[in-house]
Amino acid sequence: MVCRNGQIRSILDIFSEYHVLERRQRDCAHAVLEYVTPLTEAQLAAMKKMICAKTGKPQVQLDQKQNPALLGGFILHIGDETYDRSMRTTVRNLQKSLIRR
Repeated sequence: MVCRNGQIRSILDIFSEYHVLERRQRDCAHAVLEYVTPLTEAQLAAMKKMICAKTGKPQVQLDQKQNPALLGGFILHIGDETYDRSMRTTVRNLQKSLIRR
């Protein structure tokens, strides 16, 4: 139907909205984790527990993306909130503070 109506560009938006509705129905939070080195099972479990506590949802779908540009640490996106614990940001903040002096 999408192809027939010339709306193939909308297919990714359609899938994205489907996933949002499906997570809402399951009462499931969604988060994206950017990392340099994969987390251990214990670290992932702790991360999911923290996300559930922050969102108030009983379960979480955690998408993971490797990002070597972070240098170390991680960035966690939960909805509109971002928790940046990356070495890249730490180095940038240090550079900024040294430049101000």
